[in-house]
Amino acid sequence: MRFCPFGAMQIPVEISIRQHTDAIISGKIPKPKKCCPRCFSKPETFKLHECRKRAFRYVAGNFVKVLVTLLARWKCAECGKTFTFYPPFAAPHKRYTLNDILNLRNKYIEDEQQTLYTAVTHEGSPIGYREESEKNVDHFLAPSTLYRWINWSANTEKTSE
Repeated sequence: MRFCPFGAMQIPVEISIRQHTDAIISGKIPKPKKCCPRCFSKPETFKLHECRKRAFRYVAGNFVKVLVTLLARWKCAECGKTFTFYPPFAAPHKRYTLNDILNLRNKYIEDEQQTLYTAVTHEGSPIGYREESEKNVDHFLAPSTLYRWINWSANTEKTSE
């Protein structure tokens, strides 16, 4: 879930991804508010360049589910470079939603009893994947994935300070 800008209500990540997809399909693509990451021009110089597909994984109980959405690519009229501003549920180069990355990281960091193996479980059962036929498979979220997320988030927080 992610926080709603109006306060206490939270929106499940699945709904957030679907709302983002619907907005892009209907042409209501929110224009970026940040400046160009290359030349620091103002957002008024941006033009929609293209939309590309992107699959995001998210944890729903004991299962990892996948939803495909679209990400808008923008082109700066000043420098001619293209870039993507990610929606709130996404992080660059990450397959999982940002909320799941941070929740599992915090579960591990905040509880001294947690190990990497126990942190990637839900109510004592491993978090697993499903095939398209909805059958369970013996493929589970790896503890090493959580380890990489912890390192990534620590490095991200250092560079943003």
